[in-house]
Amino acid sequence: DEDRHYMADLEKFECDCGAWQISGLSCKHAMACISRNSLEPIDFVDESLKKDAYLRTYSETICPIPDQCNWPSVDKHVLLPLVKHVKIGKPKHNRKRERNEGPARKKKVHFDMQPVQ
Repeated sequence: DEDRHYMADLEKFECDCGAWQISGLSCKHAMACISRNSLEPIDFVDESLKKDAYLRTYSETICPIPDQCNWPSVDKHVLLPLVKHVKIGKPKHNRKRERNEGPARKKKVHFDMQPVQ
């Protein structure tokens, strides 16, 4: 990492390391550029991560969901989950093939045809 050089674009909020684009917070490379140019770091934070956005998000009342014992009763058919049949023995797994490998060989099934008497 010491020998690598990263380009931070302060206008596009991007850095070659990719951390700024992922987190929305300026990475250490961008922070070096920001401090060298005597700029305010808060100006380079994604708007959704700022305090004002947080306060707007939670400004409305959030009503909790009532406990299940307070739910209204429903006179409909109760849906039950499907019955899953577990096979005996170790489950069979197919090996993941590489891209350059062809499909698995098909097993041939042979039937003995007997004439009806």
